[in-house]
Amino acid sequence: MSKGKRIFLTVVGIVAVVAVIVLCSKLLGGDKDFSEKYAGANLETDGQFERTDTYAAYLKTHENASRPQVDEIVVDLAKYNASTAENTEILTDYQGEDSVLYQGDGGYTEWQVTIPEAGLYRAYIEYYPVESRGVSMERSFYINGELPFTGSDAITFTRRWADATAVVTDNQGNDRRPTQKEKPDWCSAYFTDYMGYYTEPYEYYFKAGANTIALDCVNEPMAIRKISIVSVEDALTYAEYLAACPQVTGGADHFDKIQGENSTVRSAQ
Repeated sequence: MSKGKRIFLTVVGIVAVVAVIVLCSKLLGGDKDFSEKYAGANLETDGQFERTDTYAAYLKTHENASRPQVDEIVVDLAKYNASTAENTEILTDYQGEDSVLYQGDGGYTEWQVTIPEAGLYRAYIEYYPVESRGVSMERSFYINGELPFTGSDAITFTRRWADATAVVTDNQGNDRRPTQKEKPDWCSAYFTDYMGYYTEPYEYYFKAGANTIALDCVNEPMAIRKISIVSVEDALTYAEYLAACPQVTGGADHFDKIQGENSTVRSAQ
């Protein structure tokens, strides 16, 4: 058989196989995209697969709630509910503080707070990363015995790190990342989405009057010197920020460039 004939037969065979595949696809309904079935449906909210425990759904539920502007509501850490507490104690003279709350691994701590006006608020904390396995601390945050939404079960608090060694250059002229060491200190944070899908701190709904809040340790011990419930405040626009800054004269030609890898402290290794 000539070479040309073999090529011709090969092409004919390929075309035949493709034709069979297309025919089978049509017979089995493979060319349908089911657009008619889902016409007019909102796939984000309709149907049995709708999630009702997301932060977005939580905000939707409370979309008509106000955001009261009140004084900071500071939690009395020492007055936790001793009957429900686990692996919790008050420490004195700890890292420069007269009294702090220590919550160890597996700890659970509950407090009562009085909210002057029903509405959406934010949660703020000041903590010290107790030496342990060197990973971030995680807590679940409950309000009145319930987990408000998925995400509040994994509030993450980072540690602080710094270079333990000098930067070393390899034989190719590349800088090698230095070993890191923990540099613990008092840190502050709002309760936020650790995944970064929501850049603003979480907003929690509280009823007026007595409420209970609780921290359940998911991972790593932590010392706490302050927890407070604060009003939701909108971030300033850039124009508002500039207007609030003191006017500076001179120094317009100054330029100081600092490489990111030369930071003195960072929140991740």
